[in-house]
Amino acid sequence: MIPRIGDHSLRDISRRPGQSFEDLFDERFELYQRYCDIWVKASELKQDKVCEAVVSAL
Repeated sequence: MIPRIGDHSLRDISRRPGQSFEDLFDERFELYQRYCDIWVKASELKQDKVCEAVVSAL
């Protein structure tokens, strides 16, 4: 994830002072998992297949 984001300090990513990107990701990921309605494992899928999975889950 971090290589895709690059230097997160140059982006407007809301986080607490001194909070590392890794800690922020872990905190948010837990919340995303808890409250999501749809879960698609997209790491090995191309965009069109991700879209198909989301649409079929709806």
